[in-house]
Amino acid sequence: MIKCIVKDCENHKHEGGSAGDVCMPCYEFITTGKGIYSQAYRNTLLKDLTDEIYQLKEIMYYAIKAGDWKVDGACDPSELLDDFVPKGQDI
Repeated sequence: MIKCIVKDCENHKHEGGSAGDVCMPCYEFITTGKGIYSQAYRNTLLKDLTDEIYQLKEIMYYAIKAGDWKVDGACDPSELLDDFVPKGQDI
């Protein structure tokens, strides 16, 4: 049984239509941008969310470094970043 070649997709060719080595849900998303039930969609969404989280952490990093980030409570603001270092910055 041959699986769809999209990363983490569990669909197999015999489970429905396919376009070559890609299952139909993934194929539809790749070619039309529609199809929220495909693994290709979920992979794209995960990448978008990961990029957004990185951007927010980068904003926090520079705000904390500049002393412009205030946190109500007992924690040190730098603890919010969990050892985050922006790309291109030395540790």
